Amino acid sequence: AGDSATSVTQDIELPTSGASGTTITWSSSDSAVVGTDGTVTRPAYTESDASVTLTATISKGTESDTQTFTMRIMVLPAPPPVAGEDDDHDNEPDEQDEENEQESTGRFDLIINGEQTSVLAATRTEQQNGRPLYLIRPVDEEQFLSIVEALPENTTIRIDAGELEPMSDVSIEWSYDATRLLANKGINLVVQAPGATLQLNINAIPLPDMQEEGQDAQTAQLRIAIGMLSANDTALLDGELPGEQIGEPVRLSIAILQGGTQQSLSNWRAYGMLSLPLPEGDARELTPTMVWLGEDGTLLPLPTRSAGMRVAQAHSRLDGVFALIHHTPSFEDIEGRWSEADIADMAGRLIIRGASAEAFEPQRAITRAELTTLLIRALGMPARGSEQSFEDVNGDAWYADAIVTAAAIGLVTGGPDGSFRPDAPLTREEASVMLSRAMVVMGTDSALSEQQVGSLLSGWNDAGQIAPWAREGMAVLRAWDILRGDSVGAVRPDAELTREEMAALLRRMMQAAGWID
Repeated sequence: AGDSATSVTQDIELPTSGASGTTITWSSSDSAVVGTDGTVTRPAYTESDASVTLTATISKGTESDTQTFTMRIMVLPAPPPVAGEDDDHDNEPDEQDEENEQESTGRFDLIINGEQTSVLAATRTEQQNGRPLYLIRPVDEEQFLSIVEALPENTTIRIDAGELEPMSDVSIEWSYDATRLLANKGINLVVQAPGATLQLNINAIPLPDMQEEGQDAQTAQLRIAIGMLSANDTALLDGELPGEQIGEPVRLSIAILQGGTQQSLSNWRAYGMLSLPLPEGDARELTPTMVWLGEDGTLLPLPTRSAGMRVAQAHSRLDGVFALIHHTPSFEDIEGRWSEADIADMAGRLIIRGASAEAFEPQRAITRAELTTLLIRALGMPARGSEQSFEDVNGDAWYADAIVTAAAIGLVTGGPDGSFRPDAPLTREEASVMLSRAMVVMGTDSALSEQQVGSLLSGWNDAGQIAPWAREGMAVLRAWDILRGDSVGAVRPDAELTREEMAALLRRMMQAAGWID
């Protein structure tokens, strides 16, 4: 915890359970400063202290209550200048100084649980594109390893490089051995660069087994790089971004360096959080969506939250090129419907799409293939197919890759005959089970006892019609206030789910997870 509620300088412990079997969930008025896991990112020394309100929702069964806590997050102290540490020479530069005027070195702090440790050094180099590159490395690798060895598990370490020159690139490197040790301890890393902030558990990075691959781990380095786009990257944006671009795109890369080669480490095992700054002015009033751009031009929307914050945040399991956009679709057939706001929000975030540019078809039943594709998109996952899992899914179908991806992560299963029935409409109970599985992937599902399931379902007058295999899934959605009954208190488990109902369920699910506003 911090020193006090009026002077917080380090991460805060937020309990997730209380007395008598209660569960506690947290929300933050500014998760860029205080995350819902208690991670504190102090404002830069050039800014003001931040006031953040945390809200605890205490639940047991269908009953809940809230409590709020307001705290003051102190700004970081001013960093030392990134300059040479030897001040004993004359101020007048000699010929050697002029040759090296594009490079300078200085100590850089590693922040561990709010405490600063000068164990890193930054080297500034002018790149061919004119932008500065700051390479941050341990001053002494053995000293760095000894610090890592002493860290408790699940510690948060932070590198604050956000106050370096605007438009500069930041690259952080340390040894493979240090990376493996950080991963084994489940260390959470926060890297703040001028263009973006990354929060990622090191254990999520798919590190290669150097011995198995016949490589020397002693000479391998991990590199985490955050920077502005190169000319080649910028070409990816030409004509690819729907809507209005907001702010500056960035490239994030994580790789192992070995003997002049670079091995990309994307497709992380768990979600990281990427934050991009919102420009001043009217842009902060928009609803931004972060998108990931693949090298082949693939555009993947990421559920994004930004309300009341100076940044837009999104969960991702990928490195690559990221940009912010604002998209405003318009469907003529949703005007005045109860679902209009839900459909407009989900379509603006590029999660759902219309039957055409003008029509959404809100009352049409949604198919198994459609919902599967929507869930993969809502989870911010690229649909990458391999060998098909179901006999009736054609590998060339528009939904084939999404179904393969969904089957691989446990979102969908087929029938006993090996079929998937992609064009069949979904019932409300079938959709509920799929959404509850998606919540497990998002990390928001909570296991329920049979007694809790019965209590949650008892609020619907037709709960007895719910199939045994769907009871827990529907109870989970009820517990999170995602699935609601109709005006007569019925949930209609075997009724077909419509496209507008699915838009509302998706939006509530992502709001409950804290992935969107």
